[in-house]
Amino acid sequence: MKLLAQKLLELRTLDKINISKIPKTIRPQLDRWVKIGALFFNTTKRGSSYSIRNIEIFESEVSRLYPNGLDSAAIEQKSRKDKVLVLKDAKGGGNITYPHLHIQLAGASELLFPNDSQQSFLKNKYFSLTLLFRDLANWNFSGTVVLVENQESFMNAKSKFSEAELIIWYEGRVDSRIQHWLDQNEVNVIFCPDYDPVGIDEFSKLKKKLKDSVSLYLPSTLEEDFQFSTPSLLDKQNSRKILARLENTLDLDSESRIVLSLIQKWNAGLMQEYYF
Repeated sequence: MKLLAQKLLELRTLDKINISKIPKTIRPQLDRWVKIGALFFNTTKRGSSYSIRNIEIFESEVSRLYPNGLDSAAIEQKSRKDKVLVLKDAKGGGNITYPHLHIQLAGASELLFPNDSQQSFLKNKYFSLTLLFRDLANWNFSGTVVLVENQESFMNAKSKFSEAELIIWYEGRVDSRIQHWLDQNEVNVIFCPDYDPVGIDEFSKLKKKLKDSVSLYLPSTLEEDFQFSTPSLLDKQNSRKILARLENTLDLDSESRIVLSLIQKWNAGLMQEYYF
């Protein structure tokens, strides 16, 4: 809808637009405007173009589709409400994403959060929820937290970490807002990444911020399990760069060095799904 509005605004300003300037995705919509008599489709030796045929029909259709006018409709809308007001379509004009994280509450946990200026808490419950990053600072927690990188691991983490009271699924990198939140709460963090350069690099950064409050999940069988490691995890150029940097990091923590030596030995990384 936004793209259509932009092209209609150009038509109103320029009177004519060559078909080469019209994305194929909105040509069927413009053809409807031709059928109702608002536009004219011109074909000449030099090519084809759209132009305004009847300005009254054109403006009537614009008013029907875009109550706030073409100028507003042609601008990227920030919220779904704005899209309804301007485009009559909450999904039109591109997607809006809301940064969030997935959490499992498990065991005898208490999670405090503000409710009408009073502190409420959830206790002895087990359930999953999605939490917006913007609300994370309002939640206070004390206990054992497990960070897992992949969805399948997250879904099965409770069977592996029975002592965990809070399980968080992070994706790729641990967002700085999660790191800050963990640092502000009384927690013991168990970090469970893929055993590859990116995963170890992420733990190393988290270790520097959380100090002794975070530990790397190191299964007792990790050394023998590396026979199932995946060489392609090191194929990406970024992984090789990170690996080279880790190899030259003098103050690398001992837990990371254990995994680093296995990565070097097998020239591969082990996916965390192996343990779930």
